[in-house]
Amino acid sequence: MAPAQFLAPTALAVADSGDLYVTEAGGSLFRIESFSQTMALIRSGLSHPAGVAVLDSGLVAISETGNHRVLFINQNGLTIERIGTGDPGFRDGPLATAQFSRPHQLAK
Repeated sequence: MAPAQFLAPTALAVADSGDLYVTEAGGSLFRIESFSQTMALIRSGLSHPAGVAVLDSGLVAISETGNHRVLFINQNGLTIERIGTGDPGFRDGPLATAQFSRPHQLAK
């Protein structure tokens, strides 16, 4: 396998399977599979992703700093859930009405 090259990586997380997930400042999420040692683009078009965590369910949580929210993405790159309105602020409450201001690092 040729060495993977990233443009301004911002965060990484390791799944229980050993797969590595990497976000880039340019708005992409990649997965490097530990078994086959291949790299795949999972999602592009994210707004300044700054944190990533792989949940026990297999969903990937991404803090999308530019859009002031946290996304939960499945292995096909589809958004399953969002937390935050997309407007900056600090508000607790239901997922759809909660507010973040430039969320960054995440932890499992």
